[in-house]
Amino acid sequence: MVVMATEENPEENAEENFDLNENVNAQLDQIKEIGLPGREKSEDEILEVVTDVIKMLLGLLGLIFLIIIIYAGFRWMTAGGNEEGIGKAKKLIGNALIGILIIFFAYAITAFVFGVLVKSR
Repeated sequence: MVVMATEENPEENAEENFDLNENVNAQLDQIKEIGLPGREKSEDEILEVVTDVIKMLLGLLGLIFLIIIIYAGFRWMTAGGNEEGIGKAKKLIGNALIGILIIFFAYAITAFVFGVLVKSR
């Protein structure tokens, strides 16, 4: 938006204001066509975004693991010596541990693959 101080008679400066608006609009159109300086998406930046998304998803899976472990511990503590309740809690903890191992290996493989991709550039 362009703000200009005008004289008392706006009709006299109307043509001048129109030319200024035309120039500003032409410059904005050029910026839209070319893009903002320094904002070109490089392959490295895309690789970083993908890596960050994968790390975020693996972190979310780690949080789910923690919630399952806490839930299983709660079930074990409230089982009251009931062997069936304790058995279910142990099985849940075992499955959660298998899940966290899978998450760790997925993270290791991801870090290795993206490390090789970055070094190859």
